[in-house]
Amino acid sequence: LLTTQLRVDANPGEPGEILVAGPTISPGYWNRDERNRDAADWFHTGDIGRVDESGYLFVLDRRDDLIVSGGENVYPAEVEAALLAHPGVEAAAVVGMPDPAWGQVGVAAVVGREGLVLGELEGWLRGRLAGYKVPRRYVAMESLPMTASGKGRRGEIRERLAGETVCRDER
Repeated sequence: LLTTQLRVDANPGEPGEILVAGPTISPGYWNRDERNRDAADWFHTGDIGRVDESGYLFVLDRRDDLIVSGGENVYPAEVEAALLAHPGVEAAAVVGMPDPAWGQVGVAAVVGREGLVLGELEGWLRGRLAGYKVPRRYVAMESLPMTASGKGRRGEIRERLAGETVCRDER
């Protein structure tokens, strides 16, 4: 898009919100006057990304889906990709759930293939992700509520898990 400008609202190389501007960009959100007033000339996409030293944009996740656990940022899409690499996982969605000690902790909703043992997923992830990114809990589901583009509806999954205890004390 030749007429579109893009920037990430963060220090170079660091994750931040993706902002866009240009004549083909929406002037704002429908019926969201407060948010539009704050946007000035840049449209706030609600997506988190970073630009590397070569100028390539990497979209990490939606800002609303970011999990902040013990002060660390966890991008659910990264954890989901690691879960989906496991041969026994058919579908996965990771959501942040409230936790009194950490603020939020990750919970993985998993649709497994025959023979999957949920207990083996933590070890699988610990070999692929930093420890603070590994979910605190794994919940088996028959299916995940999905969007039209094939992504898990994290809001609905969060609602299904609401009220369940998800804390585990060790990190």
